[in-house]
Amino acid sequence: MLEEVLAITEGLHNVHTLGKEAFALHSYLMANSIIPPLESVFSKDVDAMTEAIHHSYHTKIKDACNVIKPVVPSLTFSVKGLHSMLTRLAGIANIHAGNLHKLLFCILYFINYYKINYHSSIYVVYQAGS
Repeated sequence: MLEEVLAITEGLHNVHTLGKEAFALHSYLMANSIIPPLESVFSKDVDAMTEAIHHSYHTKIKDACNVIKPVVPSLTFSVKGLHSMLTRLAGIANIHAGNLHKLLFCILYFINYYKINYHSSIYVVYQAGS
């Protein structure tokens, strides 16, 4: 990253000089193992944070499960009852839909029957009057 800073600031004399000095100091410290590489420091921090987050969420989830656990049997029973009622309701609705379909068919049949007979009786009366 320091190389990129040096490349960008090459035209700015003061900044470029300061960057070169920082790069030289950093290289010296890394070469002589005076400071540990940042990757190892960061990876230890990340591992520690991950473990802390895991522990925190594990505890929260465990507490939430303890709260929910007593409610699960009654909730399951209620859901099964609701499912049973909805199944029966669907069956009854299906029967009523079938009955309504038959009734509609009968009504349409009678309308067509009387319509034909009405027109034919008018035709018969018309011909009789001629």
